[in-house]
Amino acid sequence: MSENEKKVSVEAVPAKAAPAPKAVPELKFVTAEVPQVVRKLAEQSVTKAKDTYEVFKTAAENASGAIEDSVTSASKGATALNRQIIGAIKDTATAQFDLVSDLAGVRTPAEAIELHNRFMRARMDALTSRSQAIARLVGEITIEAAKPIRENAARTFDVIADAR
Repeated sequence: MSENEKKVSVEAVPAKAAPAPKAVPELKFVTAEVPQVVRKLAEQSVTKAKDTYEVFKTAAENASGAIEDSVTSASKGATALNRQIIGAIKDTATAQFDLVSDLAGVRTPAEAIELHNRFMRARMDALTSRSQAIARLVGEITIEAAKPIRENAARTFDVIADAR
């Protein structure tokens, strides 16, 4: 074979063709009617699922509203608590300035000690009174903040019990 023939023969060799795709067999399904009982059961299941979804959706919306109400109540309570604490601080500062003013007018150390003792008794009484008032207020705030959540939980449990 000559060189030209070798070149021609290498270039002239066609690439292998891909095999022809095989025909996809046609699938034949057995057609049978779904029994009425099965259809009815499926419809009941879908209806029950929709009803249950609505109950839980409503419960979730109510819970969200109850949480918002609770946070609003707690916020108002925190404001009232802050006012109580600021009032206590203001009263204490005023009492201390009054003590200093009164101490400026004493003539003997015994008067100063007596004045200071009265001041301390008065401050302890005020502290006890304010502490009790703040404790009551914190209790009220807690009850009021929990009230919407507690009421919503009771309603939700009643709805769920009725849904069963």
